[in-house]
Amino acid sequence: MRTKGTAVDTRHATRLELCLDLVFVVAIVQLAHGLHDDLSWTGVLGFVALFVPVWRTWVSSTFYATRFGTDDVEYRILMAVLG
Repeated sequence: MRTKGTAVDTRHATRLELCLDLVFVVAIVQLAHGLHDDLSWTGVLGFVALFVPVWRTWVSSTFYATRFGTDDVEYRILMAVLG
């Protein structure tokens, strides 16, 4: 992509990032099933208590991947441990 004569780098998600996104989707689906089975205040509080750390971890990993954009061995190990 070029803007006014300057080259602008575009970044695309790696296969590892897409795989990790799917892991988070599965985790949220499992949490949603648990909430579906228990629609009480206890179930809602349990859902929120588990959803917030999962969501926060996903946001943090996405922010890191976007900000630094490395795809080296250390990054892959970190993502494997995270997922």
